[in-house]
Amino acid sequence: MIKILSLIRLEMLKIWKHSLTWIVIGLGVISVVGTIVGAYNLMLSNNLVNSTTNQVIPLEEGIVNFILPGALPSALSIARTVGSWLLIIFTAIFVGMEDAWGTLRVMLSTGISRGQYLAGKLGALFVIVIGFVLLALITGSITAVVIQNTTSIPIQNKIIDGQMLGSLVLMSWRVIAALYILVLLTFCATILSRSQVAGIAIGLGYFLFEAIMKNAFNSLGPVGDTLRPLLIGYDVATLMELNSFHLDSLPELSPSISEAWLALAVYALLFVGISWFVFQRRDITSARGS
Repeated sequence: MIKILSLIRLEMLKIWKHSLTWIVIGLGVISVVGTIVGAYNLMLSNNLVNSTTNQVIPLEEGIVNFILPGALPSALSIARTVGSWLLIIFTAIFVGMEDAWGTLRVMLSTGISRGQYLAGKLGALFVIVIGFVLLALITGSITAVVIQNTTSIPIQNKIIDGQMLGSLVLMSWRVIAALYILVLLTFCATILSRSQVAGIAIGLGYFLFEAIMKNAFNSLGPVGDTLRPLLIGYDVATLMELNSFHLDSLPELSPSISEAWLALAVYALLFVGISWFVFQRRDITSARGS
């Protein structure tokens, strides 16, 4: 365990010095600030529409979504949407760079096992996902405070109590799980293909695959309803239904919350297991193209 923690620290040092890390951080911050401020300006001009009722959101009613704590679920939602793309690209490049640079043999010649090498990569990626979500929360909080202190709309400050903090922690972990499962998918694809480009293509291509399969399942009736929970996106969407401070009762969800968590856990084990199995039997030679 100590050696794995040392490997995670080493991988984090590589990440810290990689320019792509700062690009991902910058895009994440810009996305959160830009989306919240943009939606706020739409509301000020009476152009922000409720997607459910298709009616314009009144200023006095909508302002609660742009100040604390109402802006935090929005920041998490933005982090999940933007992070789904950014972290797939980051993962493929981060995992494939040892092959591309020809340093994989050097890393393994230091005495670490292949399993420890993979664990170090996975641990570092998990830290990155957590950091990305925390960064979104911090950015969203700062943006909400600025809006709260500059708006001319009458607002009623709401105290953030222990129950809200507990709900926020749960919401954050759901987003972390949703992002990390895509990281694991891309991790597995990059290990299998030994190519950064293929890892990115498979990771991003999964969104297209899901869109196609959704339409196919919709045409299958009850059979499609049974098969639909096999799609990662449906399980993630089920968990995201709980990401709100205003959830009065548990909605009827398909799949259920427990089924969604189970499906994501099975996929996580599958992706990690396949990666480990293939990597253990791989011949490590010299540098390969990306």
